[in-house]
Amino acid sequence: MMEPVEGEIYIDNIDTRTIHLKALRSRIAIIPQQPVLFSGTIRSNMDPFGSFPDDRIWDALKAIHLSEKIQALPLKLETPIHENGKMFTLAERQLFCIARAILMPTKIVVFDGKLKSYNLS
Repeated sequence: MMEPVEGEIYIDNIDTRTIHLKALRSRIAIIPQQPVLFSGTIRSNMDPFGSFPDDRIWDALKAIHLSEKIQALPLKLETPIHENGKMFTLAERQLFCIARAILMPTKIVVFDGKLKSYNLS
């Protein structure tokens, strides 16, 4: 998300150009087509700022149906993430991004994806 060059976007009757970009980014969850997991642990990927108790993290993992898989790992939430999380499938990495969105205090979720053009004639 970048500073706008032109046009206007209003959210709840507030012009987004009047909100600091960092604050705006913290209020919008983005689910990228190419999900990113960062070096660290499952916990730090779910909650990079240490804002949530374990039960909230586990609830988010339950919501995306990954809690059983994570519970089966020896280090559970402390399992290290390496190489962008290659130990998880692409779909599972996207689910982690959805779980982060569940944890965030946001009303807006943006799904990044390719738009396809179809000729219906």
